[in-house]
Amino acid sequence: MSPHRVDEAGKIYTPLQIALSEIEERRRNPVLAEKIKKFFGDFPPPKEFGDMPRVVLVRYIMSPTFEYSYFLDMCKGLRFKPLFLEFASDKFVAKNPSKYSLCNMSFFTQNISGEKKVKSRMKLVNFNKDEGKLLCDIVAKNGEKLVDLHHRILKESGGHVPGSLVDFSEWFRKSTTLSKEYYYLYYLALFLVNGILFENFLLNKTESAFTKGKVIPAFDKLVEMFGVRPLIVHLAPRETDEDPFWEYYDKRIKPMVEKSK
Repeated sequence: MSPHRVDEAGKIYTPLQIALSEIEERRRNPVLAEKIKKFFGDFPPPKEFGDMPRVVLVRYIMSPTFEYSYFLDMCKGLRFKPLFLEFASDKFVAKNPSKYSLCNMSFFTQNISGEKKVKSRMKLVNFNKDEGKLLCDIVAKNGEKLVDLHHRILKESGGHVPGSLVDFSEWFRKSTTLSKEYYYLYYLALFLVNGILFENFLLNKTESAFTKGKVIPAFDKLVEMFGVRPLIVHLAPRETDEDPFWEYYDKRIKPMVEKSK
């Protein structure tokens, strides 16, 4: 585990129970609410946030990974409903671990003794042909659109929450143009009073430049502007949040993918 962790510095994460009470307290503050409303101006948050705060997971495409299931478990018993935001109009780049795992699925099981996890993989796309395409335009080898395939297995696995899945690609793209200096400013502002983000922002080799260059500056700027922090709850357990296991699948998912071949 990296000795230079953002969460250890206390800058990014808020414990879940504190975040839940904090967002309700903020929404009772008319001065803060009006200030945030003016900040968004004629570019309001996506309508799906609605009148009540939402607990939010954001991914390129929602799929029944171990991480997704873990998030659902965290949401059980909460009074706020989950909201799943997708950015499926981003380009496929194989060197991006999250995008790679959507196109080359990994399945975990255990041996009889329960001691070792055994992994198998299933390549869904033609990497040479599909590199650089928008994720939403990629057609898997079985003829399904990549997005449709993942949504199908999400439903068949029992993980789909009706009315909660939204592609906010257009909103997100526009939001990044509204502040030249702070790429993530409007995105993270969604989690001041409208919702609580469940996420892992890492400082490992692949994520450090993104976290330091886009997340932290926008986070700090919002604290400076509004006097409150974006509410971000650490998603995976801290001791395992860098483990690629979270983007893998239970072995029961594999037949669901294979059956449509």
